[in-house]
Amino acid sequence: MDYNLEHICQKTVEIAKQAGAYLLSEIVKIEPSQIEEKGLHNFVSYVDKTAEQLIISELLKITPDAGFIAEEATVASEIKPLRWIIDPLDGTTNFLHKIPLYCVSIALMLENELIVGVIYEPNSKECYWAWKDGGAYLNGKKICVSSEKNKSRALLATGFPYYDYGRMTAYMELFKQFALTTSGIR
Repeated sequence: MDYNLEHICQKTVEIAKQAGAYLLSEIVKIEPSQIEEKGLHNFVSYVDKTAEQLIISELLKITPDAGFIAEEATVASEIKPLRWIIDPLDGTTNFLHKIPLYCVSIALMLENELIVGVIYEPNSKECYWAWKDGGAYLNGKKICVSSEKNKSRALLATGFPYYDYGRMTAYMELFKQFALTTSGIR
C-alpha cells in the first residue's frame, strides 16, 4: 500500500485542531457530576468521548480502510494493517481542573510502524506533527532534537507516573540523578 503521508498528516492536523476547538468550547461547561472514574487517577467525561467520536468520523473520511485503537473505546478496537491510535483529550485531569495543559493526540500506524503523528495543544495553539521520512514540525516550522551533547547543559522534560507506582522508587532515584547532573528538569 502506498499512502501520501504528507497529505494524511495535514488532514490529521486539521482534525486535531477541530477537536481542540471543541475541547476549548467545553472546558467552561463541564461539571463535576459529568466526570467518570475509569480507575485510580484515570478520569473520563462526555468531552473525551465526544471528541473521540468527532476525530474517528473525520479520520474515516481520509482512510476508510483503517482500524482504531481509541483511548475511550467509542469504537471497537480493530487490528488492521493500517490503524489510528487516538487520545482525544490527553491530559484529562488537567482539563477537568481547568489547567490549560492538555492536547489532542493522534497517530497512524502501518503494521507495527508509526507513520504519522500529530499533537495539538489548543490553549497555546501549538501543533506538532511528523510523518515517516518527512521530518517533524511545530506550526509549520521544521524542528529537531537538541544537538547538546553535554548532559550538564541539557534541559530535560518528563512526565510523572499517575497510577502505576510499581517502579516509583527507581523513577525517583533516576529523577534525583538527572536533577543533580543536568541544567534542569521540567
